[in-house]
Order: sequence, then C-alpha cells, then structure tokens
Amino acid sequence: MLVQTLATPVRTTIICVMMVVLEVSGQPNLSTPELRRTEATIRRFAASTRVDQRAIEAAARAFQGDGPWEREQAIARVATEMTRGTFDIVGHNRLRLQAGTAVQGQPAIAPLKAPKSKLSYSARAAEFVDLVAARTRLDTVLEELRGKDVKRRHRSALLTRNRSTTLLQSLGVRDATMVSDSFDWRHPVIARKLEEDTVVWRLSGGDSPLLGRYFVCCNWISSSGAHSLRWFDASGLALPPGNSVDHLIAATISADTQVIVGAVADNFANRVGGPVRGGNTQIFIPAPAPLDIESFKPAGDATTLDSIAPVLPGEVQVWRNLRLLRFRLSR
Repeated sequence: MLVQTLATPVRTTIICVMMVVLEVSGQPNLSTPELRRTEATIRRFAASTRVDQRAIEAAARAFQGDGPWEREQAIARVATEMTRGTFDIVGHNRLRLQAGTAVQGQPAIAPLKAPKSKLSYSARAAEFVDLVAARTRLDTVLEELRGKDVKRRHRSALLTRNRSTTLLQSLGVRDATMVSDSFDWRHPVIARKLEEDTVVWRLSGGDSPLLGRYFVCCNWISSSGAHSLRWFDASGLALPPGNSVDHLIAATISADTQVIVGAVADNFANRVGGPVRGGNTQIFIPAPAPLDIESFKPAGDATTLDSIAPVLPGEVQVWRNLRLLRFRLSR
C-alpha cells in the first residue's frame, strides 16, 4: 500500500488537510480524519429502531486498521462480523444494522447459516463499505465547501432526481436528465450557493474539454520541509472513457455561484463492459465562469513509495487508479 504522510498543515481557501492513502478499486481514499467520521456515517444508515450502539461500533471498527484505509480489508472484516452474528445488514437503498440484547454474553443475532438475500456476505459487505465511504467523502466535502444551501419555494435544499432535473432545466442545462443521472441518489444531492471564491479541480484531455461543468473538491495542502505539497483524490469519479487524464486545471469559482454537489454514480462502461465506478463527490457547475485558471501538465507518475520524489513548487499529486499522477504548473 502506497502511503505518504503530510505534516504541518496549512489552511487556505476551501482546503482541508488529510493523510494521503492509496485508492482501492476506484472508491474514494478515506484519510485518517475521515475514518474517524465513519461511525457517524454508519449511524445514518442504521435506520432500524432495533439497532444498538455495539452493532454500530463493531461496523465502524471494521473500517479501522493498523495501517491506512483499505477497501478490501474493510469488506473482509464486515463480512466476518456478519458471519459471526455480531450484526447483519439488510436492505439496499438504506442499509440497517440490526442487533438486540445479548443473552449470557452471546450475540443477539445468531450466525447466519445462509445469506438472507441473494447477495453473498461479501457482496453485501462490499455494498455497505462503498456506501459508507462515499457518504463519508460527501460529508467531508460539504463541510469544506462553504456556502448557503439553496431552497426553492420553501422546500428543502436536498434534491430529488425529479427536482434536480427541474432545477437544472431552469438553469438552462439542456442535458438535465443526463446530469441528474450522473449522481448517486442513494446519497444526498445538495444545491448550494458559494459564499466565497472557491478553488475546484478538473481532470481532462482527449475527448474531454479543458473547462467543463464537472469538478472535484477539495485541494489538500501541507508543508513538508521547504516545499508545499498539493494533492487531491481523483478516484471514483467515473470519468468517461475518452478522457485521457493528461491535463489538470485549478479553477477559482466566484462567490454566489450556484453548484450542485453529490456522490458520483457508476457510469459509462469499462473495457470489460461493466460500469466505471463512482463513489467520490462531484461538483456540477451549470455555466462555469472562473475568475482564474491554473493549468497543469503531466510530470510523471509513481507506483511505489520508494519511487516518489520530493514534490517541487508548482506541482500537484493526484491519486487515481492505483497510481500517483504528478502534474506541474504550465508557464
């Protein structure tokens, strides 16, 4: 597992500081601070009144480890706890952790002899882990992305698929339905007006234009020695197959710009015909008019810890598909 530790954090506009960990299977990289939020995230999915704190704590421990975040390890631990009867996971759109009162020190839910659904333990555990990871990342970005949630006609700022499509159409988005479908509706999708100038990031190249409508947040910054390190997590973005990912921009979006924020749905098709995995958080801007754009070109990549060189001024690290991509500011 590829890990780099960031030290002496420096806070700037719309920037959060985390430990860098390598992505697994396209899902967002959960940093150490994000892992501390998983228990709160799991509690949101524990909708049943039968749930108890021990079940939530057991599920949260499955995300923790001796080292950095590892999706496959978390899935294995969740599946193991399910077979032991520590807790069970039922449902698909809103998962529930169910547990009762232990009797004579024994778990309230007996170990299952067979899965209660058509999905195996591992498959159900994978769905649960991915949902928790995606929601944790979304909550982190919403916390950093300062703004006022937009409410229309006294309704909540929380959008439904239909309300999203209607809102996008009112903003002049011609492909409103397609844009709505790019969000994972198992998670909240929020309309928000930015309160301050905000830096967002976009990977492009090939068939994807330099300045599009989909962006990612946030840029993480840290100081190490004489240099300042900048990076962001581009895993789980379900980028279209025509995106060559050989160009990176940092766009400064002005305050009062309306954006739509939510988790990325699986989309398009990979080489074997399956969907390109989502799970990260995307920011859709109907008509971006950046105050400033910084453009970055590829500066190499690394796949092992030993091959990572010190980051130079003007460089950005991007995690994607088990690779560390390095970009350098174009002059």
